[in-house]
Amino acid sequence: FTLLERYSVATPRQFSYDNLGYILTSYAIEHATNEPWMNTLTKRVFEPLSMTDTSAKPCIATKSATTMNRGAGGLCSSIADMTRWLRVNMTDGLLDGKRVFPLAVMREVHAPQISLQRRFGRLDRYAYALGWYHADYQGDVVIHHFGSYPGTWAHVSWMPDRNLGVVVLT
Repeated sequence: FTLLERYSVATPRQFSYDNLGYILTSYAIEHATNEPWMNTLTKRVFEPLSMTDTSAKPCIATKSATTMNRGAGGLCSSIADMTRWLRVNMTDGLLDGKRVFPLAVMREVHAPQISLQRRFGRLDRYAYALGWYHADYQGDVVIHHFGSYPGTWAHVSWMPDRNLGVVVLT
């Protein structure tokens, strides 16, 4: 037994949103690729989707490399680019009929990872996937994620059964 195993206490698995997972992911990306996580995100996500107005580098006056929490938010984008991002998610990795991301990866990203019961406005959230909440809205499934930073707010959501998506940036 290692010390960690000896002194760890098993706790029931439960959901608690935290930016730590995104921060750790950015470190893991850097370790795996030997380059800054922002460069990897640009090469593997933004460029294949032709998201030319999106950056992971500080682009808001109130954000700097030290305040953007690494992989936990901090992206600057346009409605056009976020619409492309939403479209590729809604079609399990296809964009304009072309496979951009592997189907298995997209299905894993969207698959519920943990159950929860939270009310958020009119949404009854019941699961969290890899970066995406699953919720019920008046009988329809809504997959979504929202984010904010002082002075900004983003909303990305879609209803898979209706093939309807929304992006709001303020």
